[in-house]
Amino acid sequence: MKPTTTLIANLILAAAFCIAPLAAQNKLSVVRSSLSTLDVLMDNQEVVGGIQFSVRSSSDVRLESLDRTDRTVGAEWIVASHRVNDSTYNVVILGQTQTAFSAGSGSLVRVRFTANDGATDLRATLANVMVAGPSADSLGVTIHGADWTTGPLAVGGSDMRRSSLGQNYPNPFNPSTRITYTLHDPGQVHLTVFDMTGREVNRLVEQFQNAGTYEIAWNSSAEGLRLASGTYFARLQVGDEVSIRKMTLMK
Repeated sequence: MKPTTTLIANLILAAAFCIAPLAAQNKLSVVRSSLSTLDVLMDNQEVVGGIQFSVRSSSDVRLESLDRTDRTVGAEWIVASHRVNDSTYNVVILGQTQTAFSAGSGSLVRVRFTANDGATDLRATLANVMVAGPSADSLGVTIHGADWTTGPLAVGGSDMRRSSLGQNYPNPFNPSTRITYTLHDPGQVHLTVFDMTGREVNRLVEQFQNAGTYEIAWNSSAEGLRLASGTYFARLQVGDEVSIRKMTLMK
């Protein structure tokens, strides 16, 4: 981590030693997002200016590379990470001047991993979590679903996920596109669209659905949205599983 980044991080996260609000308005989770990736998700009701956390895995899981995802892809975000060893990643996420996470939900970072052959009990957890507001005030946060366990690994390399999200078509699009997803088991489905800042712009599905393949049309100009050209993200959540697809609106 660069000295400047370290200094900013220390200033913002120093407030974490203050007493946090009793009723936490924010949630940080680590979930398995594919056969070989973990996503760190933040669902915040308050405005967030800085976050610090560690991703830790069990001994049978080797953490590899770390990438930005939908809520941190913009240049206005500083994402500083350090791979301490095979099972620990330290991460600090800060906004540039006057940049903060508005209320919303989505993925912050994605960690690729490999698992030892024959391993059946694999885990990843979050530790050393600190969340601060734009004024360096400590914010309450709950760690929900932080333990992730795969159970037996997929046989023959197939994905044992309960859901899958297809790439929208057409892509690029203007103004409408179609989004397809498959549920391998019944579950509560949340399908939403976010912009580059992590702001939710449309909630498409919010209901329990049976197993099967579904298709839904999204009109970017409906309901007075008037969205600008650019990158948007379709986000499917079923239980603790999250899938994200990048979509391009081109007017």
